[in-house]
Amino acid sequence: MSLDWRFIGSGCRHWPDSQGLGLRRLLHGTSSTLMRSATANIHSKLPECTKNMVDDHRPIVRISPWELHVDDPSFYEVLYSRNSPRHKYKFYANIFGNERATIAVLDHAHHRLLRSNMNPYFSTARVRQLEPEIRTLANKLCHRLKSFQGTSVPINMHHAYSCFATDIISDYTIGIWFHFLDTSDFSPQWSETLSGIAKSSVFFKPFPWLLAIMKALPEGLVGWLNPGMGLMFKFQHRCRERITSIIESQKNGTEEKVKFSHPTSFHDVLRSNLPSEEKNAERLAQEIQVVIGAGGETVAKALSWITYYLLENPQTLEKLKKELNEKDPDQQASLTELENMPYLTSVILEGLRLSYGVSTRLARISPDRALQFNDWTIPAGTPISMTSVFMHHNGTIFPDSYNFVPERWMDVEQRKQLEKYMVAFTKGSRQCIGMNLARSEMLLAISKVFRELSFELYETNREDVTLAHELFLPFPKLSSKGNMHLTLSRRTLKPYIAEFLGTALLIVIGDGVVAQCLLSDYRYGTWLSINIAWAAAVCISSYLDNPSPSINPAVTICMALVRPAEGQWKKLPGKLFAQFLGGFVGAALVYINYRSAIRAWDPEYTIPGGSILSPRGHHSAGIFSTYPSDLLVSNWEAAFSEGLGAAVLMFGALSISDAGNALRFQSPQLSMFLLLLAIGAALGWQTGYAINPARDFGPRLFSAIVYGSEVFSADGYYFVVPLFAPIVGCLVGAITYDSFLYEGEGSRVTDTLDKVENRDGTLRLD
Repeated sequence: MSLDWRFIGSGCRHWPDSQGLGLRRLLHGTSSTLMRSATANIHSKLPECTKNMVDDHRPIVRISPWELHVDDPSFYEVLYSRNSPRHKYKFYANIFGNERATIAVLDHAHHRLLRSNMNPYFSTARVRQLEPEIRTLANKLCHRLKSFQGTSVPINMHHAYSCFATDIISDYTIGIWFHFLDTSDFSPQWSETLSGIAKSSVFFKPFPWLLAIMKALPEGLVGWLNPGMGLMFKFQHRCRERITSIIESQKNGTEEKVKFSHPTSFHDVLRSNLPSEEKNAERLAQEIQVVIGAGGETVAKALSWITYYLLENPQTLEKLKKELNEKDPDQQASLTELENMPYLTSVILEGLRLSYGVSTRLARISPDRALQFNDWTIPAGTPISMTSVFMHHNGTIFPDSYNFVPERWMDVEQRKQLEKYMVAFTKGSRQCIGMNLARSEMLLAISKVFRELSFELYETNREDVTLAHELFLPFPKLSSKGNMHLTLSRRTLKPYIAEFLGTALLIVIGDGVVAQCLLSDYRYGTWLSINIAWAAAVCISSYLDNPSPSINPAVTICMALVRPAEGQWKKLPGKLFAQFLGGFVGAALVYINYRSAIRAWDPEYTIPGGSILSPRGHHSAGIFSTYPSDLLVSNWEAAFSEGLGAAVLMFGALSISDAGNALRFQSPQLSMFLLLLAIGAALGWQTGYAINPARDFGPRLFSAIVYGSEVFSADGYYFVVPLFAPIVGCLVGAITYDSFLYEGEGSRVTDTLDKVENRDGTLRLD
């Protein structure tokens, strides 16, 4: 047996990890997202990696110290049981920030309580009652698509279907259309926002604290940075307003101001016997956001992939049209009649099989009893996962599984057998609540669209509907139409690698010199040597790429806001992640290098301003991140000091890099060195002059592993100051420089000033 250090004490340590694979496979299995994010590739190929592990060894493998994965279709209904309790694994629960929604509930009984009050509204009978509303939107979709006929304008069908599905689910659940189908271009920002939320799980799953940071930012700022998120915030506010209106009207016993042609799901929930805390506006708003988001994107993806396969296979499309025309020549068939059309339903089932629904691993926990899988007994409390991708490509059950073959579903008895293994909506007590509505949408849309319109594929091939990246939902290759146009060459990754390595180098040198000074009681260093080392580290890092990496999130954000360049916003999340990760890794290297000295100098592992005091006044946590001087009265004073230092840094950096000053600064790196040396000497003492969120938060996050969570709560949650004050300071410095001194192009500040300036150069004040 091969044992790895990482599995000692783990409940899964005795399970096979594909012939004792080392850390390389652990990083793939636990969440290949971690390493790929480190190189700014947010596209996880987890199914491929996990499948390799299964093929290497056995149908059950350990893919992390805590989680097992099973690839055996016969085990699916055991794991995703309808009758036995199944908890949700916390690692997958709150990756979208809706911790109170049913989808994020861990406990089986709690989940059943919430679902029991929602299930009736999504039943087949209730969906059929609201068939006219769905049909109206299907007609509207066709009308909008027809408006493009004869224009030679390509249509992104995923965007069109996303508008269709979102308008249906919003009308169905809260009685209000969002009117995305009315937008002239099918609102690509909305579709990309929904896709982006799924893609964000690659960050939020391993690093849930990123959600807290994002929520702490002003919505106006986030919406300005990413217009798609502005749409999401409007959507969230509309949900909250509608929920609040319904709650207030029921409390007051008055009629609602807005009349509906049908009751909404929230009328049912509010009239239910749920505890009052489960009926408050915030929880219900989170619930509806999840339902609409999931119902919009998954249906849109299934419809768009079905559309491709039908156009790729003209004979299949002709068979479908023939059945529809024979059984419904007047296009008046009801949902019940459409459900009885064998070839139409076979097309839908095959499309669902190849679009997977949710493609990620869905881990479940049996809380009270062991589960038996072949010769293995899996202890109670063990997270176990399976995936629809493996189920739908099992060659024994679905021969020729990568091709679109509706005929496999035509035989009634065979269909009953295959449907046991078609898990696009999963199975068990947590099965997708909207599956009846989703099937109805697809039946009405496909039967309508392909009889009223003719399409041709435009720059689209099989790769555009083939899973290449598992990001909660299946995504095709990066260069696919509708996805980010990226190639993962070394040149593409270089800016992100430079940010990561530059920040790591900054921390290795900077935290390293602090460690050397503190641990030697300043026998091998002084405050001046600390200033020199930090300044030198920044200058050395600037040589890693051209243009130089900023290795500072405050500078990166400031430049994106004040002097935006083409493609800058697409790179921003990857660069910020690389910078914070570089800070974390750099601190880890410093700790490994000085671990014995730290233990000898500060055996209590204490934190400046923490609850444990060092007998000798030694607080080694200060090696890794900054803490304020005892002389500062409040964190507001510290914030001013940090902001001032960052403003000077940004002002000076823009002056040095200004093309108009090129003759004055023959060596920009030397000038930056002197600038940083001056900031440290003049403004560094009171706060340790982080002036860089990654320089402080990345190492602080690592130090929490060694020193505990008090590194965040110490000194009145001081960590917030170096995280946000440098951003404000950099903005002040940049706006000041561009307002009065900058004469170049590309500044939003100068562009704004130019608009209010008369031609003779005087400002217009009227």
